[in-house]
Amino acid sequence: MYTISLSIQKGGVGKTALSVTFASELAKHGKTVVIDADPQGTATSHFNPDELEYDLADYFFGQCTAEKLILNTEVANLDLVPTAGVGGQLKMYSETKGVSDYMCFKRLVRDLEALGYEYCVIDLSPAFGTFEKNALEASDEAITPIIPDPNGIDGLQIFISRLQEAKQNDMSEKPAYKKIVVNQYNKSIAMHVQYTDMIMQSLSANYQIYKVPVDQAFSKARAANIPVQEFKGTKAETLETIQQIIADIIKK
Repeated sequence: MYTISLSIQKGGVGKTALSVTFASELAKHGKTVVIDADPQGTATSHFNPDELEYDLADYFFGQCTAEKLILNTEVANLDLVPTAGVGGQLKMYSETKGVSDYMCFKRLVRDLEALGYEYCVIDLSPAFGTFEKNALEASDEAITPIIPDPNGIDGLQIFISRLQEAKQNDMSEKPAYKKIVVNQYNKSIAMHVQYTDMIMQSLSANYQIYKVPVDQAFSKARAANIPVQEFKGTKAETLETIQQIIADIIKK
């Protein structure tokens, strides 16, 4: 199972929307699961499931198996590992048992792979504690979404530094890190062009930079509890960029 984490220590960059979008696109190529690893449960609410019997914290606390945790979505070939945003225990787990349970995500990934999943997308919170580092180390690849502004550049530099430090400390080659998504990009705004150029110039040629345009379809699809691919009126450029990112992921 190929596992991808979307991570950046900054909110409001569209991380969850892209996690759901990428997972929905990957589902066209193989059995896929998206893990909502953000205590706010935003990815879960995107699918608007009925009352949850179990959520991710229950699995980590040993109260259910991975199989019982899985929820089907209305997207073909896509399932969800949910997190309850209200009344959930994931934040408590991450701050208590999760601080010392370095194998928590590796166990989950193993169990999901045993259920036949080919692709997994982990939507992480905008934090970089032990819990998030464990998720990244259990992933084959990390992808960073940013907004083309000064805070976006700062956030990217901080993430790259922290990820490199974590990999050195843990003596781990995982996750691979080579994809950056400039989200909500508007080529008509000079600042967006300027800061995107600065990002590209500051990185080595080993990085792949993608530009996802400003597109109201993301918020409208979220309100309709569907992936942006299924929303009529999504920009052709948005769909083409998503398809290119997924094609490059599948190439590995």
